[in-house]
Amino acid sequence: MSKSNSKSISKSKKEIEKEIEKETQRKGKLNLQSKKILLKWLYNSLENPYPTKEEKVKLCEKANLTLTQVNNFFINARRRILRPLIEKKETKKHKNSNKKHKEKKPKKKLKKEKKEKKEKKEKKVEFELESGTNLKHQKIQKENQNQNQNQFQNENENENENQKENENENENENENEIEKENGNEIKIKNENEKENENENENENQIENQKEKKEKKEKKVEFELESGTNLKHQKNQKQIISK
Repeated sequence: MSKSNSKSISKSKKEIEKEIEKETQRKGKLNLQSKKILLKWLYNSLENPYPTKEEKVKLCEKANLTLTQVNNFFINARRRILRPLIEKKETKKHKNSNKKHKEKKPKKKLKKEKKEKKEKKEKKVEFELESGTNLKHQKIQKENQNQNQNQFQNENENENENQKENENENENENENEIEKENGNEIKIKNENEKENENENENENQIENQKEKKEKKEKKVEFELESGTNLKHQKNQKQIISK
């Protein structure tokens, strides 16, 4: 490494140590020990602050965290810590190039300007983080709303299908009941017709029997009358013959 790079890294290390103290003092979801472990890894790997999967797994085991927590921490740390350092380096280079053409400003004004710039940058970073989290939250809400709408539509479709099936079943049952009732009515009609026919046959038989009896009685009476008349004629003849 060159001298300039070593100087920049040494300065950045000092600044990162300050950031570590600030981050450990902040109240967050992560524990102080887990934050210290992750920030130390950043301190030792400034040139390539992107851990591999194996390194992430080791950090998870050391800090007792999940992969999502580790990933989120490094994303936020790169924005809050490393990005302002890079911007500072670029501003320093730009200032050094412009110092030759400009007059030197008093130290007090420079310090005030530096503080104001730092505050502006920090506000920008916080605003970007908040806007990013809000956008993510909005996206998640939209996705959940779409999922709920799709579920509601599917449930309504299933309910409508079930209702149609039930209605068809009820219609089929009603048709079967109507057919059964019609069949029973036809059977009852046929039975009634048969009973009426039987009654008519019985009545005809009774009337025929009555007529036969009457004929027999008339014959008997006629025979009796004819017999008595014959006897009476014989008696008269005998009387006359005497």
